[in-house]
Amino acid sequence: MTLVPITDISKHQRNVDFDVMASRGVVGVIIRLGNGKALDPMAATYVRGARAAGLVVGGYWFCNPKAEHSGTTQMARFAYRAGELDCLDIPPMMDVESFTDEYPNPGTAGITGWPLQTWLEDGADRLQDELGYAPIVYSNAAYFNSQHMVAASLARCSLIVARYPWYYPGAPAPPVDATRWEDWLFAGTPKRPQVPPGWEGWSGWQFAAGYNRAGATYGASSTDLDLNLIKPDAWARWLNKTGTTPPPPPQVEVVSPPDIPVLVRPPQPAVTPVVLDPIAYDPVEDTMPGNAPLIKMDKRYNEAFLVGAGTPVWLTGEDIEALKADGVPVADSGEHPSFEIVARRAGCDTLTARASR
Repeated sequence: MTLVPITDISKHQRNVDFDVMASRGVVGVIIRLGNGKALDPMAATYVRGARAAGLVVGGYWFCNPKAEHSGTTQMARFAYRAGELDCLDIPPMMDVESFTDEYPNPGTAGITGWPLQTWLEDGADRLQDELGYAPIVYSNAAYFNSQHMVAASLARCSLIVARYPWYYPGAPAPPVDATRWEDWLFAGTPKRPQVPPGWEGWSGWQFAAGYNRAGATYGASSTDLDLNLIKPDAWARWLNKTGTTPPPPPQVEVVSPPDIPVLVRPPQPAVTPVVLDPIAYDPVEDTMPGNAPLIKMDKRYNEAFLVGAGTPVWLTGEDIEALKADGVPVADSGEHPSFEIVARRAGCDTLTARASR
């Protein structure tokens, strides 16, 4: 498999030399067009520059339900702006991640859980109605699990997963030649994208963002730059606008030959059904500081532990009490332990929660 190297950018990259980006082997760029109700002021400039450099151009929108109560309205704004800029060589991408720090009222959570999932599904439906094909979704398993969400109707959308094997000062820098990202990445880490519940697999992997010092290397004025690898079959579908998921296989009706008796299973005794948790959560690891506080030990998880230098550090009730005795500010037993604080104290690099099944 030869994955396709692309970047994604917003106004935070400031001035971008797209000729430099293209010369390093980058094939395409996804440009932020807006956040909530606000337009990204650099989008039009970026689209012109990327097109002049011969890059494939896409657009994304930071989904911010705090700014607008209707996902339908916000994604209609996205579709309209994308049409103005003529920047959809590939399907539009919905950026689905924590919006707590966004306007209005930074620091407040906004909607969560089922209302948030409904907001996103309504928005994806509007984009598909407007454009005729499903959008791409950018997110990660940690965020979906923290919000008690599953893909549901979003599973028809291609998925770009954010998971960073290295996210700390001094982290390894990727090769300058973007065509070498794939070999470098898969040889350098056993970690792979973790897919949110409901998706069968990933189409793209955002493997580097903060601390990669890649901005200037690829023509951006920012220190860091978001780097992504896309599966070739997904890239081909995106370019052809044939939909973001392959069509289901045809249904074949199997008919027994007339000369062969068909065995009929006799009625079976009634069995009391086993009621399961409607959402099965897989183990989730998160090395992103922005999402680390979202991994909490609540009723969904039967195990919770930290990982430092690859070694699990299990958190039991006794561990939590011991940490409290040592002066580490851990919440009471009925509350959520502060993994972020505990991790900092323990020198751990990964926060992990393992769910009941």
